[in-house]
Amino acid sequence: MEIVYSVTVKPDQDIEQDYVQWLQEEHIHEVLSTGCFDSFRFYKILAEDESDGASYNIQYETTEMSRYFDYINDYAPNMRSKGKEKFGEKFHAFRTVLKHL
Repeated sequence: MEIVYSVTVKPDQDIEQDYVQWLQEEHIHEVLSTGCFDSFRFYKILAEDESDGASYNIQYETTEMSRYFDYINDYAPNMRSKGKEKFGEKFHAFRTVLKHL
């Protein structure tokens, strides 16, 4: 079974470059280092109007719901607080869990 933890983020324009760099160089690798996910995909969401900034999507893949729950219960609170400490309220995140059919 393939489970995807999908996180869509929208950073404010004034931090976008730093935020994306932080995702690519630190955060994503830290999430993977938990052992709860096997791989990831990182996307920029294409939109006709990006006048209020761009959005990005990270998809973390795992094979078991139990591993996803391990991440949510044991690691996610700390990971989320690190983002808030670094960037404050200058980004928004929307999270979903998907199952491949």
